[in-house]
Amino acid sequence: MSTTLNPPPGVADEERDDEESPGATLTTSTGLSPAAAPSRAQIWLVGIPVLIGVITIAVRPITDPDTWWNLRAGQWLRQTWQFAGPDPFSTFSTRDFVLTEWVGDVVASIGYDLVGPGAVVFLRAVSVIVLTALFLASARREADLVLAVMATFFGLSTAPALGERPLAAGAVFTMVAVILWRRAAADLRPSWWLVPLSWVWASTHGSWSIGPVIGLATFLGLLGDRRMDRRTGVRFIGVVVASVIVAGLTPVGLRLLVLPLTIRSAASGLVAEWTFVDLTNPIALIVVGAGVLLVLGWLRRGSAPSWWKVAHCALALAFAISYNRMIPIAACLLVPLVAEGLQTMRRRPVSTTSTTSTTTNLREGRHLAVGAGIALVLAAALCVPVSHLDRIPGAAFEPRLDAMPSGTVLFDWYDLSSRLVFAEPQLHLVIDTRIEVYDAAYVAGYASAVRAQPGWEAFVDRTGATRALLPAEAPLTAALQEQRGWLPLQRSGGYVLLAAPVR
Repeated sequence: MSTTLNPPPGVADEERDDEESPGATLTTSTGLSPAAAPSRAQIWLVGIPVLIGVITIAVRPITDPDTWWNLRAGQWLRQTWQFAGPDPFSTFSTRDFVLTEWVGDVVASIGYDLVGPGAVVFLRAVSVIVLTALFLASARREADLVLAVMATFFGLSTAPALGERPLAAGAVFTMVAVILWRRAAADLRPSWWLVPLSWVWASTHGSWSIGPVIGLATFLGLLGDRRMDRRTGVRFIGVVVASVIVAGLTPVGLRLLVLPLTIRSAASGLVAEWTFVDLTNPIALIVVGAGVLLVLGWLRRGSAPSWWKVAHCALALAFAISYNRMIPIAACLLVPLVAEGLQTMRRRPVSTTSTTSTTTNLREGRHLAVGAGIALVLAAALCVPVSHLDRIPGAAFEPRLDAMPSGTVLFDWYDLSSRLVFAEPQLHLVIDTRIEVYDAAYVAGYASAVRAQPGWEAFVDRTGATRALLPAEAPLTAALQEQRGWLPLQRSGGYVLLAAPVR
């Protein structure tokens, strides 16, 4: 790996001045001339496919089941401004409800109240569009335009995993952190903007800890490169530590620092995004494959990259093979590395002179802003048509559920529960997707009951449920009808609403 020491500050400044002086042409050891700056036509020729791709991915019906309880939580917070306390949404929960992702929930709930479900679709589209712009901007710093677009499409391949919840915003924050830490690795000046970013991130999504982790990986990599003196190292560690401290200063307080561990423990094995990655998953294969190819490319060339780049790649691979929710996070770390790897294979520098580079960057920046603006306008126009509630699983049962007496206990299916928390607050649901507020033994009992395993009768009786909304093919559905005499009231979309017999 690289062990080159930094030159003294004065020498470094002189060398930087030489590099940035007008007319200083970049060259390569191969003697190839640099690539010409792209023309306006070329920019739009490659930009239009990106625009089409991002709109296709960003604008879609609401598919994330957790979206709805986040909306309900946002509405509740606007009414009470109570961030933690006894759970207001379930009579079966035994732990306090702590609202950590309050910024996104409040914004989304305001949008929903004003516009309806189209606002939720639009907010997700905004996240994906901004994330795409960050992908392209970070990749363009490392590669020519076409190669940068290729790296951007690699990053976009993971975007379908980003639902309408704050996870999409978490990916945006991750990409901002990657860009800032990469810049810090280049000039040894960590940005203190990472500290307020961490506070906003922590108030928006539980992935906030990824920012300090990336910073720590960058710090350790630079130590391996022997590029830091003590003063620089203190600044790096200072930014990392401060980013953690401010996360504990959100309205939730210090509980925010440990709550993600509690959620992961409760949800592991039951919630899809918290299950371990299945490497037959095509998206996971793409991300892991990209990381492996990067490493093989470094080994094949025999010229090792900086240790901090190795640390970023290793961190991305660790994320990619851990939990499903971490795959888009891994892509954020890999996008600029992939762009750099593609450019290295081409064996040409990215730009010709600093003057041309500045002009090119400004022109491309304007085109990027225009493209993002067009994407936002298209998303705004399309979000309402694709957000019809009749496309939401279980929505067909809501008229009948609305007519049920307040306090009716509904044995609900886990995947439908978030929508029910939002749409049917008068019902007492047996479970919902806020898995961290339930006792672990209770969650295990629910999981066993829906499989109609021994003891299911006792669990159902303990809940006092008189109605059930379950998949038609679920073992519990058949058991309730055949062994308890429950009657079907309605069937739709592969689900059935059951009623207990009148006694």
